[in-house]
Amino acid sequence: MAIWKTEEVKGRMQYAGKAVYKGIALGPVTVLGTQEESVEPRRIGDSDREWKRVLEAVEGAREQLQELH
Repeated sequence: MAIWKTEEVKGRMQYAGKAVYKGIALGPVTVLGTQEESVEPRRIGDSDREWKRVLEAVEGAREQLQELH
């Protein structure tokens, strides 16, 4: 589950996120790690060059996924 929200409700922690299956789960939770990401906005001078970078990144991701299979 990818967790995007935690809060304490009636003395217990409540987690919300993207689950694999629909429904409610009750029980012990193990948090394996946390990751905070921040992306600073910036101006793009050459939009054509930036689009090419996006397409290259997509192709690189596809190649990595093929290596996994």
